[in-house]
Amino acid sequence: MTLRNKMFSFEGRLRRADYWLISICLGISVFLLTEVLIWNVFGRDYSLLSGHLLTASHLRVTAFWPVLVQMLLSAATLWPSLAMSAKRAHDRNKSARLVIALVVLVWVNSFAQILLSNPVGAAGPLPIYLAYLAWNILMFAASVYIFVAVGCLDGTQGPNRFGPSPKADELPEAA
Repeated sequence: MTLRNKMFSFEGRLRRADYWLISICLGISVFLLTEVLIWNVFGRDYSLLSGHLLTASHLRVTAFWPVLVQMLLSAATLWPSLAMSAKRAHDRNKSARLVIALVVLVWVNSFAQILLSNPVGAAGPLPIYLAYLAWNILMFAASVYIFVAVGCLDGTQGPNRFGPSPKADELPEAA
């Protein structure tokens, strides 16, 4: 399977090693590209490496555009994340629907958290704060499920309904 198919196709199966290698490379690439763009367009003070973006009030008032750049570059990795997660579910002989739905939900939640960032003390009345807390606990549980189901559990041995084992390419042929 080509790198293009691994990253953009929802068909077939994908090994954990390929999933992790591509995911880590994508994450590092987006981080570095974001930093270079932010340093060159907005200045070093807006870089994540500068340490100046640690407070929610600073984030909301002065750093909207740099954060938007980071979010847009991160959003560019959504399709590969969905495709690779689907193939990892297929490798476990599972439908990809649940994993795709959870990945999208966690991504949307992450972006909403950034755009609607509020200091914890300004969360509002207790019932709203408790609902916010419960929602974030659910998002954490969804993230843990994705991590375990997609990134940790081994795939089905041999062929399954989604295709041949991706490990079959590296197994020595019988004499």
